Amino acid sequence: MANGWHRKVDDAAARARAVEYRSPEYRAARAVVKRQVEAGTAQCWRCGRQLVSGHWHLGHHDMDRTRLMGGECATCNLRAAASKGARIANARRKARAQGTTALRM
Repeated sequence: MANGWHRKVDDAAARARAVEYRSPEYRAARAVVKRQVEAGTAQCWRCGRQLVSGHWHLGHHDMDRTRLMGGECATCNLRAAASKGARIANARRKARAQGTTALRM
């Protein structure tokens, strides 16, 4: 598409995630959480709410993707990712603004 949406991302980070999601450790952890969700005993590690089948992700630590934290609400996971992305973008924007001497209006 011309606007950039739905494009396939093929960078080092995307390839690393694909490998991570196929690893035996990741699949085993996901299977454990899936059984807990189906039994109705799984809770989101971020907010503590009960996880609902079809609306959960296997969450990882925000600073260390190699640390799996357990099941989490899809909403909590996406919110955390958006927040992290915004922090990064805002820091870059601030750094660029401080590096320029001309005022922009």
